[in-house]
Amino acid sequence: PMQYRNAMRFCQPVLAVLLLAALIPTLALQNPAHSNSCLVSPAANQAGALYALGQSAAALPLAEDAIESSKIDCGKMNIALISQFADLAAIYQGPGCYDDSEKVLRQIIAIK
Repeated sequence: PMQYRNAMRFCQPVLAVLLLAALIPTLALQNPAHSNSCLVSPAANQAGALYALGQSAAALPLAEDAIESSKIDCGKMNIALISQFADLAAIYQGPGCYDDSEKVLRQIIAIK
């Protein structure tokens, strides 16, 4: 019995360290609950590339589609949508659609 207790006193801390070492990589690889995976959108990427090339008119329908998809995936009032809304507002300004840009900026304010 005495030898068993001594062995347990030694084994418990060692076992705890080994379990912790095994759990740390697993915990580090988990995605946070607020992950922005719902914002991954090829349409948004294409819209950004077209906007960067000065082709706002071609970027506009892609950016609008990306936001509609993100609203479905993330929810209409998700703070993660703000960056896409800001991009859409900038794209609207390219062809001079300032009223539409203002509406989008107001949506950003509503989300915040």
